[in-house]
Amino acid sequence: MDPAKVGKDLGDVAGLGRKLRIKVSGDPVKFVRKVRADVAVLSTTSSAKALKAQAVALFQKRLHVVTTCEELSFPAPSNEGVFKDLDRAAKRKKVSILGTGVNPGFAMDILPLMLTAPCRKVNRVVVTRVVDAGTRRLPLQRKVGAG
Repeated sequence: MDPAKVGKDLGDVAGLGRKLRIKVSGDPVKFVRKVRADVAVLSTTSSAKALKAQAVALFQKRLHVVTTCEELSFPAPSNEGVFKDLDRAAKRKKVSILGTGVNPGFAMDILPLMLTAPCRKVNRVVVTRVVDAGTRRLPLQRKVGAG
């Protein structure tokens, strides 16, 4: 998603201190045509609607998809159509999709609820998330108004 990384060696981009001889591509579907893979890890968006086209394109290549998309970790009614579409598309190609996103849906919503479930009385629950956007990728910095 970051045009500044396109064409660079993955080892350099990941800060490994060595070349991996894998060039970063700006087009995941084009990239998977060049490599042999069974699974794609898709960490491009938090929105299920925005993820849908990317995931379906990867399904077409018979790739299972693991994604950090937060909206896929909890089936909100507003995304019901997206979930059904992804499920149907994955089943057609006999692949799977797994949403592992944890912020904010799991860590800030579900986890506190589960941890207080055995309690008879809960007076207060406070969850605080602090993110230093200055160390994050430029699109996120722009999104939150940093800089």
